[in-house]
Amino acid sequence: KKSFLMGVVRRAAAIPSYVRLKALGRLLKKPQAALARQLPEYRKHYKKITCLLDGCPHLFRSLTDVVVPFSDAAQLAARAGFRAVHLDREPDQHAAGSACGVRTPVVVLLGHYDHGKTTLLDALLDDEVDATVAPTEHDGITQEIRARRVDLAPGGDAPHAATILDTPGQDIFYRLRNIGALGADLALLVVDAAEGIGDQTQESIGCAEELGVPVVVALNKADLVDDERLDALAAELRGYVALEHAPVLAVSALHRRGLDALREQCVTELNGRCVTEQCVTEKSFEGTDAGNAPVPGGCGLVLDYRTGRTHGRCFHVLLRHGAVREGDHFVCGLTHGRVRVLRNHEGGRGDAIAPGDAVHVACVFKGALSESPVGEPFLLVTAEEAEGLVEERSAAIDLERARIVQQCVEDGSEDNGEEPEGGRRRCIIKTDSANALATVLDALADDYPHVEVVMARIGDVNKTDLEYAAGNEASVYCFETKDGSAVRELARKMGVRIYRYSTLQGLIDSLAGAAAGSNNSH
Repeated sequence: KKSFLMGVVRRAAAIPSYVRLKALGRLLKKPQAALARQLPEYRKHYKKITCLLDGCPHLFRSLTDVVVPFSDAAQLAARAGFRAVHLDREPDQHAAGSACGVRTPVVVLLGHYDHGKTTLLDALLDDEVDATVAPTEHDGITQEIRARRVDLAPGGDAPHAATILDTPGQDIFYRLRNIGALGADLALLVVDAAEGIGDQTQESIGCAEELGVPVVVALNKADLVDDERLDALAAELRGYVALEHAPVLAVSALHRRGLDALREQCVTELNGRCVTEQCVTEKSFEGTDAGNAPVPGGCGLVLDYRTGRTHGRCFHVLLRHGAVREGDHFVCGLTHGRVRVLRNHEGGRGDAIAPGDAVHVACVFKGALSESPVGEPFLLVTAEEAEGLVEERSAAIDLERARIVQQCVEDGSEDNGEEPEGGRRRCIIKTDSANALATVLDALADDYPHVEVVMARIGDVNKTDLEYAAGNEASVYCFETKDGSAVRELARKMGVRIYRYSTLQGLIDSLAGAAAGSNNSH
């Protein structure tokens, strides 16, 4: 009778995509050691455990480290008399709610550097208070994703508000351009009429084509060339498949010429795209089943992350679906927590943010934050869902790290272990934002293998950084960070050199050795 009953499936067990063996044992009411012995090709050597999961060999340091995917967990559940039910914790980022609302459209400025993207943003802002963005930039270079709310029909009967994302144009900022295009409904490609098509112009065209974003071309600085040049450049641009049917307009951002036609064309393109999505409007958050408590749900895109003494840890988020309010719980990568304060780009505080708006979200964190969360989804869920989602993601990463990769070395492809010519330069990178950190790490990984980054962090230089630098014989390279006299004095005593820069290109060039003589050391 006992043997018969053990083969009967008694009840369902909800199992996530990746589950730790200890948690599975509690769910199935079985000791984790007994479950581990049932895994395919189970072997134990001292504390280390090897087994076959999803057909691949895995090595875990101890029993508590074992992570099981759903396919293997379902077999263990069946042997224990349970029917496995897949628990999908990853929320649908495109179905934040059931109410259909109109969100603010998003327009991204793309193009080569020094073609006038930020000046065009100033021109579109017109008489707004913050319509002087370009003069505030270091060396006239945009080094972050900037978001502003603009009325594309100023003075009209019906306002057409849009969120405009200004992206950098230098080659090292390719990640930021891709992120800006990822969150956009329309790309405004800015081309210098006098200079013509640049490298980042071509890159931006390819990015828009890959993501399926419609494009409006603005031939800026049109007052510097004649009509013949404008026609020739427009014909050259239409040679690209993505721009074959794209509107091309001549403008002068500096002299405010051709802006009305550009605004009108943007409105036409956005109306044709119908920016109405299955999203939760602010009114739909007035729930009735829970005493008018906010209903969690929504998704955003992380444009940047900063940490400082004034606002603490703060995400810059472009909200795509749903709404966000102070007190909501969120998940971003392996980090979850609670929204503490919402602020716009002017520093003003808001209670709720509607879809399509960009907002600075000061948060209370739990869990580990990746070095560069830029481009990651910012999901609004319940506190319980947040903890479960982070645990599942962490388990998935641990399972991947435990997988034993079969090494196949082909003739001539092995590493001879020799140092690159000229030796390696060890460094610690400190920046003021995740955007800057990601840009530096991308550039160094792609083009400068002789530079070894022993640590990369966001925030000001502190005593721990100096101790780590001294122990690893590394220098500290900083972008837009602050350090007091006490830190500088400690660095002098420890023999650690600190280099500070106001542009990311200057930092990267210095590390590459191209600008070694222009370091500003302290």
